[in-house]
Amino acid sequence: MFQTKAEIALGLWSRSSVAFDWITANGEFGRDGAFLEVLEGARDSGPQRYLVEVAANTTVWVEELEHKTPDEMVWPVGELADRLPQSAWRVIRLREGAKGPVVFAFARVRVWGVRHRHAAPQLWLLIRQSLGGQAKGLPEKFRGLQLSGSFLMN
Repeated sequence: MFQTKAEIALGLWSRSSVAFDWITANGEFGRDGAFLEVLEGARDSGPQRYLVEVAANTTVWVEELEHKTPDEMVWPVGELADRLPQSAWRVIRLREGAKGPVVFAFARVRVWGVRHRHAAPQLWLLIRQSLGGQAKGLPEKFRGLQLSGSFLMN
């Protein structure tokens, strides 16, 4: 029987006798709402903590839903990154590379995931910017950065 990578991963995870502190995954898994729902659902020890990459067009809510339709507050991650104020960004030197230090600008925003046009649990959106493109709201010396990764973390 054919299974997607996410279905295979969830099967292995559910049968494992090892408790995972964190699960990390690439964008293929970050696009799979069913995969994320299973991780967020109750297990004996509670929801599984995860960090998954998501595409720039992944939508999130930045406000808790109260008396508004979901589409009024939904934001694509890439657009949200462009609108963050300068104060939201922290520049972090990750390591020394072959051509000098490897440095990224990071921001984190508390958001609600979107699953089937309904609010998912509140999550952290971690946004990574690297050299190359253009991003608004960054300190002047870091202008010209581009979105290089966005991640959902619970």
